[in-house]
Amino acid sequence: MLTAGFVARCLTDFVGAGNLRRYKVRFATRVWPGDTITCTGTVTRRYEEAGEARIDGECVAINQKGETAVTGTFTAAVPAGV
Repeated sequence: MLTAGFVARCLTDFVGAGNLRRYKVRFATRVWPGDTITCTGTVTRRYEEAGEARIDGECVAINQKGETAVTGTFTAAVPAGV
């Protein structure tokens, strides 16, 4: 669960906490004390819905061995023109 929190923090740092519209994750492997976690994300789609500009994307958390710990998807509102 903590690993999903790390990914969520990465996303809210990028789009702002009030702009995250959907966030889903799947746990792939366990994370142990002392592991180093790296979180990344990729925007896969830009569109307008409900009167706001939105993005869809994929996110992942990887441990120091290169193993995927968490994968996920998200939808977020973004300011127009960004």
